[in-house]
Amino acid sequence: MFSTLTSVAVTPQPTTKDGRSRTARRKHRLGWLKFEEQFRQRHPHFLGELARLFPTLSRTELEICAMLFEAMPSWQIAEVLSITERSVENHRSNIRRKFSLTPSQHLHSFLLGVIGATQEMIIPQS
Repeated sequence: MFSTLTSVAVTPQPTTKDGRSRTARRKHRLGWLKFEEQFRQRHPHFLGELARLFPTLSRTELEICAMLFEAMPSWQIAEVLSITERSVENHRSNIRRKFSLTPSQHLHSFLLGVIGATQEMIIPQS
């Protein structure tokens, strides 16, 4: 009447220090590298200036800021970085905290202001 379940040995994926599998980490890097190449062509100074102005941002938070600057929705960011949409939302929350944004301030608008300020510093006005 009852069948006996046989156990199948499953080899766990090696994980990185953040707990994700190496395959997931590799997908994240590949997705980011494809995006980054095009982004840096359009905005060569953005990531460097953002990292300089906000040194507490993690690499993933900088990546997400670049994608938010391009007005990408969370689901699309999650897809590119091979992380969950919930992880993107957690990063967004951490970014807002590090930028000291109020609930009424938009993250995208803030990032647009950062690029405007960096362009003024880089391009001398006549």
